[in-house]
Amino acid sequence: AGGTTIMSLVGGKVGIGTTTPSAALDVVTSSTVYAAEIRQTNTSNGDGLFVNTGSTASTDYVATFRANDVNIFDVKANGNVGIGTATPGAKLDVYGTDAEVNVLHVGGSLKMTANYSYIKSSYDVKVIRFAGNAVTFNEDGRNDVDIRMEGDTNSSLFFLDASADK
Repeated sequence: AGGTTIMSLVGGKVGIGTTTPSAALDVVTSSTVYAAEIRQTNTSNGDGLFVNTGSTASTDYVATFRANDVNIFDVKANGNVGIGTATPGAKLDVYGTDAEVNVLHVGGSLKMTANYSYIKSSYDVKVIRFAGNAVTFNEDGRNDVDIRMEGDTNSSLFFLDASADK
C-alpha cells in the first residue's frame, strides 16, 4: 500500500522509475549518479554496446546525447556525426558559437588522406587546399580572401591582399 513503483510494463514498454514509459525502455531518475551503466567484463573478447537502426535517412538518429535537453552529440542514420549540432552536414560536423573558444583541438597530428583536402570559409570558399606535398591558399581565386599572419605586436606581420594582387 502506497509504495513507489520501481518498474512498470505498459503497452509493451518497460518503464524504470516511471509509470508512463515513452519508449521501449524508458529509465527516469533524479539520482546524482548514472541513470544507466552497461558493463562488459570479458577482457579477452567482448564488445561493449551494439545499436542498430533500420533506417539510413539523415533525419533519423542512431544515438543522441543531450544535456538539459540540448543536443551535444548525435549519430545520424546516414553515418554523419554531430558535436554541438543535431543536423550534421558531414561525416564529422563540429559546431560552436563562440569564435574565441576552441571548437576542435588536435593533440597529435591531423592527417588528411584524400587527394584534395580543403579548409573552407563560412562562405564556402576554398581558403586552403592540401594536395600531395603542396599547400594552396585561396584556390578559388576570390579577390575578397586575404591571408594574414599576426605577430605579438604586429597585426599584419605577413599580409597578402587578394583584391590588389600584392
